[in-house]
Amino acid sequence: MQAQKYRTSATHIKKHKWKSPQQLSSKSRPTQIGSDSPRYGRQYMPTILVIDDAAPIRLLLSTALQSAGYNVVEAPSGREGLALYRQHPSDVVIVDMLMPELNGLDTIMEFTREFMNVKVIAVSGMDSDQTMLQTAKLLGARQTLVKPFDLPTLLHAVQYELQH
Repeated sequence: MQAQKYRTSATHIKKHKWKSPQQLSSKSRPTQIGSDSPRYGRQYMPTILVIDDAAPIRLLLSTALQSAGYNVVEAPSGREGLALYRQHPSDVVIVDMLMPELNGLDTIMEFTREFMNVKVIAVSGMDSDQTMLQTAKLLGARQTLVKPFDLPTLLHAVQYELQH
């Protein structure tokens, strides 16, 4: 009987039109499906993984996303971001392109190679890096943003990825 309940709930989530977490009342928010999820039975708040080597940028993005109602996990490198995602997959991953050790392109390639349905937003701090952002799209990034960008643009990109 409970297995049937999960199936109908999953169907509900697929049909649910995503809105900003603040726009949803607590009664209309879908719950996480699956007994293996640590969030099972609680209100579901999408989780965003922010991967950037610059601590101030991570803090800014994290603060903006948290104030919009999202759970945020931060990683200072691509390798650490991949390790965190393997442990607890996030709904959306935001990746900076220019990082030491494992750059953004390599990070995106690893994510899309290992996780077929990962939703990646690539971010670059250089307007001249359009080639790098185009390559990021070819490797699986769904959207690209050029710093500096305004926070509504970021929130719209995240919301779009959650809906699709």
